[in-house]
Amino acid sequence: MERARILIYGSAKKNVEDVTKQIISIAKNDKAVVRGPIPLPTKKIRVVVRKNVSGEGNTAWDRWEMRISKRIVDIYRNDKAMRDVMKIQMPDDVHIEIDVSQ
Repeated sequence: MERARILIYGSAKKNVEDVTKQIISIAKNDKAVVRGPIPLPTKKIRVVVRKNVSGEGNTAWDRWEMRISKRIVDIYRNDKAMRDVMKIQMPDDVHIEIDVSQ
């Protein structure tokens, strides 16, 4: 049985959830077998930079953080559902990887 594993990730959690819901609803409308969404741990990327670049004076730091949310959806054995999934309009901060295997 062919399986398409779809990895959805992005920096805005709401956009990732919306795209995941769109994919699942398209697959269910095409009567495909769907497993998921499987939430993966949120990756936090932190960058701490010193405000005063000269090294003199008080030590003050800027803290920057970016969170990356991930979801996995498995769709089994439906070519039409996969074609429809590839036509979805997505926000710029959401990315998709599709891995097809048997």
